Amino acid sequence: MPTGSTRRKRKFGKYMRYLRTTRRPDLKPETLADLTEVKRPTISRMETGVSLPGLHLFKAVLDVLGADEEQRIRARQLWDHANADKGQGSDAQRESYRAFKADEADAVWEKNFQHSYVPGIAQVDSYVAALAPDGEAVTDEHLAERRERRNQVRPPRSLALHLLLD
Repeated sequence: MPTGSTRRKRKFGKYMRYLRTTRRPDLKPETLADLTEVKRPTISRMETGVSLPGLHLFKAVLDVLGADEEQRIRARQLWDHANADKGQGSDAQRESYRAFKADEADAVWEKNFQHSYVPGIAQVDSYVAALAPDGEAVTDEHLAERRERRNQVRPPRSLALHLLLD
C-alpha cells in the first residue's frame, strides 16, 4: 500500500500531466523536457509521481504550459502538500501535519486504533485542555482546529470514522 507521501506525489504528478495534456495537447514530454532544459525521465518521474521537481523547475513547467492563476494555485498547493515530508524540525512537522489534515479532508473513511489517547479528530475541548502541560493555556486557535477536524464526521461531510480505543 502506498504511503501518504507517495499518494501526494502521485496526485501532484497526475495534475501536472492533466495540465500538460489539456493546456498544450500537442506538447510531448520530450518537448517539455527540452523547453525546461531537463532530461526526459525528469518529466516522466514528475508526471508519474515518482519524484517531485525542484521549485524552479516546477515554476518553469507551469510557465511553458501557460497555466492560468487558478491552475498555478492548485498546482502549488499540491506541490507544497507533496513536499511537506521533506526537511526536518518543527517547520517540517507543521507542514507534515498540514499535509496529514489535507489527506484526512480528502478521505472517505478513516480507521484509527489508539491505546493511550483519543485521536485528534475525536477530541472534545475539555479533553484537549486536560492534555495541555501544566501552566500552558490551550489557545482558541488550537481548539478551533480540533473542532474543524471533528466537523468532518458530521453532515454534510460525514467522514466514516472507525475508532478502537484501548
